[in-house]
Amino acid sequence: MDGIKPATVLAGLSHISSVISAVILMFIPLFAGTEIIAQSGGLNQLSETKLTLIEMNGTGAILTLIFPWVVTGLSVVSTIMGAPERKEAKKVLWRWRSYSWGAAIVMAFFVALSFTTLGIFYIPALALTIGAAIFNK
Repeated sequence: MDGIKPATVLAGLSHISSVISAVILMFIPLFAGTEIIAQSGGLNQLSETKLTLIEMNGTGAILTLIFPWVVTGLSVVSTIMGAPERKEAKKVLWRWRSYSWGAAIVMAFFVALSFTTLGIFYIPALALTIGAAIFNK
């Protein structure tokens, strides 16, 4: 065994990066929100606070945070299964390598569609996933 391939390292770093981004979004208050602190006779006193993604959107946001984990996890699996030293048929290897490219494309769409809210946090994971797909030849 020669060691770990660069594509596998990049895919692993991409997966770790997406996990770190999700943990930051779950536990660090980054989003602006308002809270009613005094309500009397039709007048409300509001206070601006910072909220986490879960506080702002409820537990349904967890699915949005898990999606990049799954995509980058697929990239890790595809780089391991598409290793060049495998003695399997080339058709099977190219299928695994195409999953790596598919993961990069899906991650790019996720970042583009959610750029103003969550996508900016996943740019490092996107770059590493694309790098893994390039090196997985």
